[in-house]
Amino acid sequence: MKLKKNLPHEQNSDYLSLITGRKSPFVSNGIRLTANQVSVFSSFRNSQISTFLERTPTARKVIDLLKTKQGHIINDHIAIRTLTNNDDYSGKSCVEPLFLLNGYKKEENIFIPSLFLNCHWYEPPQQTNWPKIFISEQDVTHLPEKSREIALLAINDRLYSDLPLLHSSKNEKQISSLLKTSPFSILSSEFKTIKAESQSIKSLHDAVHYTIWTLINGFHWNHFTVLVNELNINSIPSLEDLHVLLKNNNIPLNSFGTKEVQGSAEKKLKQSSTVADTLLHTFKDSISTHTPGSFIEFIERFNYDDGHPMRGFLAGNARGIFTSTNNHL
Repeated sequence: MKLKKNLPHEQNSDYLSLITGRKSPFVSNGIRLTANQVSVFSSFRNSQISTFLERTPTARKVIDLLKTKQGHIINDHIAIRTLTNNDDYSGKSCVEPLFLLNGYKKEENIFIPSLFLNCHWYEPPQQTNWPKIFISEQDVTHLPEKSREIALLAINDRLYSDLPLLHSSKNEKQISSLLKTSPFSILSSEFKTIKAESQSIKSLHDAVHYTIWTLINGFHWNHFTVLVNELNINSIPSLEDLHVLLKNNNIPLNSFGTKEVQGSAEKKLKQSSTVADTLLHTFKDSISTHTPGSFIEFIERFNYDDGHPMRGFLAGNARGIFTSTNNHL
């Protein structure tokens, strides 16, 4: 696939130079790419990082903080949220060809029943320094009545066809902007209706919040993840040590229940995240409201007893991380 080669925004060049220089040791994908494929997709990836940084001031603050410690930042993975009507529209199928056609390998299926999510993660070629991709897809047919109706209407009114990345008629500009533009458009009154329903039906609170975020943000990166193992900061050997630094610098961390850290060394994976930043979103009726945007995640990976690295993800961890976008709704 040929993508438009966009230069990163000038104001983000320092951040990009920190993020894009190193490879993760927790990747095992032997697919080989041509030098041109690496160059073009890397440029596309840098453009996406630049957009994420513009939308997520907390991420810039974290990167600045780690820079003062001479930390090395490897982007372990990024996450994208999508929706499906369990019929003719699949957001995951819509966006995954972008990665599969650029050497990514589709890995295991992960289900999160309480959020009605079917997820996959995708591993980049080992020769690159690209992040893993975690794509989640919510089946909106299981949502409570009002939220379901609004979500189904938004899907049917989408701006993209079902598989835009497989259609040769799509030009480079459209492909490059896919992950920066929401395919959905809802009214401010619909936003208020979904928000009210999430508050009145507590058992589906988190599931409906996932829906709200996705209808507003579309394919924008939900989060960017720092690999703690490779920070190379002597005073920060673990995720918990990183938390001390973040809290001392007034960076708000997300909690799921009473836990800031999801997972454990015994499970070979620990994760945490900041509270999502807010954005001023303008709805279809031209009314603007502050809504949740993206956040930055931190991950610590471990090796199994046989020496093999923990490359994947845990459903329980992801369940906790997803609540990072709930705080501003």
